[in-house]
Amino acid sequence: MDAATLDMVQAYHNSLIIPAHKKYLEVSWQNEIYVQHNAVEGLSSVGGIQGTPADACIEILHAYGISPVFKWVDDFVNFRSPSILPPQPDLHSFEYSLAAIFKITDPLGIPWHLILKKGQDFGPTFKYLSFIWNLPNCLVSLPIDRCAKVLQKVESLYLQNTAMCFSKRMCIPSWLSTTYCLCLLRCSHFSTGIIALPFQVSK
Repeated sequence: MDAATLDMVQAYHNSLIIPAHKKYLEVSWQNEIYVQHNAVEGLSSVGGIQGTPADACIEILHAYGISPVFKWVDDFVNFRSPSILPPQPDLHSFEYSLAAIFKITDPLGIPWHLILKKGQDFGPTFKYLSFIWNLPNCLVSLPIDRCAKVLQKVESLYLQNTAMCFSKRMCIPSWLSTTYCLCLLRCSHFSTGIIALPFQVSK
């Protein structure tokens, strides 16, 4: 099994409202009623609007037989398996490539970041949600640079026997996301939602 990652450009942006729906999305302000022409990203009335184009993209890819595909906001991971068992272990045949995905999404105007900037072509190891995933060995690990940053933050917190300042409190979410995910991945029954395989944490 291989995986490729893609990053959608400008997932967080205002979206045009079709004329037929504008009458349902007025805004009341100082005793006046205003008709909206754009759904402003971030408002509670349009919560999760940035995920709608991404969900539609996944449904379109599924209709073309490209599956499984998963996303977190604007980060996509596409999986593929060999179509048939090869006569030799190093010879694999796949039904689609990254070029096939672009052939579907480009005419629709779905914008992707350049692979050299964000994302990667199909391969057995890939980076997704700030973790390195190794499919053949079922291993997940932190990238070296992020691992060093997390360790540095933790060490600085323990070395200073003082009250936690604001900057340190701001670091807590990054620690929590790392420790929480790694603890879950140690469980043999944990499924990432990407593929139902028991991943081991690489030390």
